[in-house]
Amino acid sequence: MGLLVFALPHTPDADLGILLRAAALTAVTVTATAVLPWNRLPTALQAAPPVLYVVVAFLLGEATGGANSVYEQLVLLPVLWLAVYGSALELALGLFAVAAVLILPVAMPGASHQDMMRAAILMMVAVILAFAVNRLLRQIRQRATGGALWLLAMTDELTGIANRRSWNEHLTLALQAGGPSAPVCVAVLDVDHFKEFNDSHGHQGGDRFLKELTALWRARLRDSDVLARLGGDEFAVLLPSCAMATAEPVVGRLCADLPGGRTCSAGLVEWDGQESAEALIARADSALYRAKDGGRNRVVATA
Repeated sequence: MGLLVFALPHTPDADLGILLRAAALTAVTVTATAVLPWNRLPTALQAAPPVLYVVVAFLLGEATGGANSVYEQLVLLPVLWLAVYGSALELALGLFAVAAVLILPVAMPGASHQDMMRAAILMMVAVILAFAVNRLLRQIRQRATGGALWLLAMTDELTGIANRRSWNEHLTLALQAGGPSAPVCVAVLDVDHFKEFNDSHGHQGGDRFLKELTALWRARLRDSDVLARLGGDEFAVLLPSCAMATAEPVVGRLCADLPGGRTCSAGLVEWDGQESAEALIARADSALYRAKDGGRNRVVATA
């Protein structure tokens, strides 16, 4: 605004008095935006700064040629701001203000047809821009919110790995894609004597241990593998396109890689190509129980 005040008076059709009023209104708007407690005021009042800037754009236009001024296009800036940050009511107020500063001057007697067409086109651009941007951002926010909610629903809160719901979906998809050329192995792992560890180190120590454990295990697995926390200290590993001969050493390395020298037991099974996901997990659980009954700190693998 300061540059305009000093630059435009040199042109014959510039009105310094109107420019000064526009500059003063800009200063008031900026000051109000910075100092007023907007969180205590009605939400609709948040549209006041951009609406006031519409008035500034009108004053600039009047000071530099009226309907033929290039500065009338500045009304698109507050419209864009309201489309991005404002509510539907605030956007409507902004468009109403834009219509007032664009249409009313050319509706007076003596206005040319060209001026009316120019104002109508600029108003149409403002409306299209407002609703197009507002709708696009609303869709983006909805998708982002939906993605965040989906991530929360499918992720274990403590460790950040898949939870039981996510595990069930991954396992179902893996079995649908599996077959003779794409074997599937599943392991269920349980930390040995974790209750005693929790009792001696507290729940915070137990949570810290589980976070460290899952970070180590994730580093040992492929991107296509799925590590899930089924509950407490019980975990499951899905190894798609992996036969028993390859899966057994992988699970063995997982059981040998626990923080603080802790141990775990594991049951490992290979899908027979026909059994359901529930039956497969039941076989893995049975193998885990045999590992515990056999003295823990071991992997029991069954075809």
